[in-house]
Amino acid sequence: MGILNFTARMAPESQAPQSSQCRVAIIGGGFTGSILAAQLLRRDPSTFVTLVDPAPVVGLGVAFATTYASHLLNVPAGNMSALPDAPEHFVRWAQLNYDSEVAAEDFLPRRVYGQYVQSILREEERRSPYRLRIIREEAASVVHRDGTARVILAGGQSITADKVVLALGNFPAGSHRLSGMSSVGASFISHAWTLNALELQEISNKKSVLLIGSGLTAVDLVIALRAHQFTGTIHILSRHGLLPKGHTDGNTVCGAWETEFPRSMRKLLRLVREQIEIEQRRGGDWRSVIDSLRPSTSQIWQALPIAERRRFLRHVRACWDVHRHRIAPVISEQIDSEVAGGGIQLHSGRVTGYDEERDAVVVSYRERKTGGQGQQE
Repeated sequence: MGILNFTARMAPESQAPQSSQCRVAIIGGGFTGSILAAQLLRRDPSTFVTLVDPAPVVGLGVAFATTYASHLLNVPAGNMSALPDAPEHFVRWAQLNYDSEVAAEDFLPRRVYGQYVQSILREEERRSPYRLRIIREEAASVVHRDGTARVILAGGQSITADKVVLALGNFPAGSHRLSGMSSVGASFISHAWTLNALELQEISNKKSVLLIGSGLTAVDLVIALRAHQFTGTIHILSRHGLLPKGHTDGNTVCGAWETEFPRSMRKLLRLVREQIEIEQRRGGDWRSVIDSLRPSTSQIWQALPIAERRRFLRHVRACWDVHRHRIAPVISEQIDSEVAGGGIQLHSGRVTGYDEERDAVVVSYRERKTGGQGQQE
């Protein structure tokens, strides 16, 4: 018997749980869990699915639950169909339900895409009212025994299933502390998407804000801060000080790779750079080369020896992430304008100290290039 615990809450042992049965239990009702449930119902008329999530609504998750219209998808609408057998499905849905002028190259608001995901699940629920069950409760543990699994809910009930899928998404940072941050107060927000975090901290009245990390979440927070009329300086500190690159307008044309990928990071980087140079001589740019790697990334990674994977994580990952996970052109233009104008100030280094004073927070860090100490208030 194996037991997988993925939250700290366990069902009370003294309570005899009531049980229901299904073929597939999906724990997590964000994009992955909701679309998986819809696809299972579409493809197999004999499948009974139970979707478990404590959220009041399913289909959104963190990414698509945003209320900011300025939070845009990072991928053009034409590449965002949730149904692989209908590549234009999202564009057609958006034309009917959002804006009749939507085109495949548009970057739509993420909350619109959340509504799209919910509509797909609702449609399958309508078609198969007895084969989909949604339980708005927290799952506490999964027990595997004799070829079946039992999902124990926080309230004591349980679900018996042939298969269990964990679609849990990204966990909040919780009590995570960076180096030099032994204790923090109310000025430190450990999870960027804490409910009403920006409103609760009255950030709009501050002179400056420091974001630790410079990835897609940092970009989202910049957009949200400006939406809250924050006019102060936004400092962004990360190990490498790199921000996500922007898409160009329209879809990039992705060619197919017709070569065997090397099992060395040095040779792999040389190969990719050579392809970028070839593409640039043709009048294109690096984006089409990076996009052309998407179908092969799993194959490349699995073929790399452990030492080469470590080399990638240590030396290449930060650069790969900002080129691979890009942002909408209009968002990129806003971020670039703010950096050029000083509204955003980038810093690269490692946090070494954190001190909350009455009117400010002082964060010390070791600069990446010089090794010297820097401070931000």
